[in-house]
Amino acid sequence: MTTNVKAFGIELTESIKNYALNKMVRIRKLLSDHNNFHAEIELAKTTAHHHKGEVFRAEINMSGVGELYRAEASADDLYAAIDLAKDELVQEIKGRRMRKESLFRKGARIAKRLLRIS
Repeated sequence: MTTNVKAFGIELTESIKNYALNKMVRIRKLLSDHNNFHAEIELAKTTAHHHKGEVFRAEINMSGVGELYRAEASADDLYAAIDLAKDELVQEIKGRRMRKESLFRKGARIAKRLLRIS
């Protein structure tokens, strides 16, 4: 999986970049064919004049062969925003995997019922 990290309105330091890339390791383990995915991580400060509240934003876009995953989170700390976006993306990947699994099982149940009738 190739991963690009971009920053808007803040300075992208090595520690921030490494933190974001280390969070992608968990996501990489969830994907069956992670070599075909490309991830874009955008880190930003929403406004220049606000200092309190949810001013940091993290957005992760992953695209692969016929699949697109997207997560966005805001928090008062940049590291917390990265964590929240990663958690949201993990939930989206797991949910889509469970949906595919349940559709497959539903089809298998129908096929088994049809074989039992004939």
